[in-house]
Amino acid sequence: MIKSISDAFSRWQVDTTPIILTTSKATMQPPDNIELLDAVYFAAIQQRAVKVLEKAARSVRYARSEFESLKTEHTLPPEYRMAYEKMADSLLRTEQIVEKAADKNSKRKVVPRKAPIYHHDSPLSPELVSAIRRTIEEINNAELRLVNHCEAAIAAMRKRDVTGMIDWTMPVEYHFAVLLDPSPLRACYETCDHDEPLRIAVGFHSPGMQKKDEAPHNWNMFEYQEDHPLQPDHHGYLVHCIYDHSPIHWELMSHIREIEVTLEFSTVETAWKRSPSET
Repeated sequence: MIKSISDAFSRWQVDTTPIILTTSKATMQPPDNIELLDAVYFAAIQQRAVKVLEKAARSVRYARSEFESLKTEHTLPPEYRMAYEKMADSLLRTEQIVEKAADKNSKRKVVPRKAPIYHHDSPLSPELVSAIRRTIEEINNAELRLVNHCEAAIAAMRKRDVTGMIDWTMPVEYHFAVLLDPSPLRACYETCDHDEPLRIAVGFHSPGMQKKDEAPHNWNMFEYQEDHPLQPDHHGYLVHCIYDHSPIHWELMSHIREIEVTLEFSTVETAWKRSPSET
């Protein structure tokens, strides 16, 4: 389930072992969730498009600001100042168009012909519920292994911090990307991101939510929902983040093929530095 760990350091290095867990797929996914799968992929692609447009607008704005300063530079000949002014005006119009496109696409909605099944509005088959449970259990176990791995990596990095000026209380940022198995009925999603399967980013995941050797907290948001098929189950924080902080609904958990993990470690340049009086 959790495929790999990519370690991003600039100075501090630590020995790491990738955490690998493959998803068990005993049976083919039934077509019941196809409409919901379409809705999830649309939300992910929409978010990707908006981010691309927003990044483009920022880049154009930065370039425009450079030309804005040059058009008032009196040491330049008038013809160059005029050219820079026209370039700045052109970039301003481009920036406004891109910003408008980002706003318009962020509000775009699709009304499916068949309403997707959300939050158990319709009964699911026992086979599908069992597959969802197996996937959740795999993610729970992989998250515990990831926490143990990260705590060992942080301890090794702390030993190499000879300056004593680094605060290692929050040295790691976790980034998760979920790769779904869309089934043969939606094979088109397998090549919709530069001929690669689309990976759906998972929202905020705090390393402080899970500690080694601590009794794991149950993040099951369905714990108090009567007759919900997942009501009695234990959900780790990563499972909770997937179905509550991303477009992926719990009904699609069994479609998860793998989860890619990227860890970004704070360095001397980026970590918060305490003053000598506080050490």
